[in-house]
Amino acid sequence: MAEMLAVSKPSGPGSDSLATLDMPAALNEKVLNALRADPGSVDLRAQATWFYGLGERMLELFEEEEVAGVLVETFRLRALEIADKAQHSGATQQGGGAGGEFMQGLDDTERQCIIPRSTRRHYFNEKVVREYL
Repeated sequence: MAEMLAVSKPSGPGSDSLATLDMPAALNEKVLNALRADPGSVDLRAQATWFYGLGERMLELFEEEEVAGVLVETFRLRALEIADKAQHSGATQQGGGAGGEFMQGLDDTERQCIIPRSTRRHYFNEKVVREYL
C-alpha cells in the first residue's frame, strides 16, 4: 500500500504525493561507499538477510543506475571470493577462520551459490550466479 501511495498522484488542490518512499538504510550512501571500496569487507547479512533481493525491489521503484552498478559489481566480485573460499576452505561450514567470518556475512542469495557436498568440501553453484547476473 505504501508503494501505491508513494507513486500515485492525488487529484485536487495541492496535489502532492500522499507518502514518500526512501531508500532503506541497507542501501544508504555509507553502505554503498563501503561496497565500492571493498565489497568483501561488508557484512551484507547484517544489512539485510536478502540484501540483493531488497536492492532488486528498490530498483523496481527507483531509477538509480549508480545503485544498480554497485550491486552488480559487488555480486560479481563477491561471487569470485565465494567460489574461492568454497573450494579452498574446509572451515566454511563450521564458521571458523577468516573464511568462516566471510561466509557468515553472506546474504541468502550468496548462500545459494554454495552447495555443501560433504563436511569438508563445498562446491560453487554457477547456475545461481548466471541467473542473477
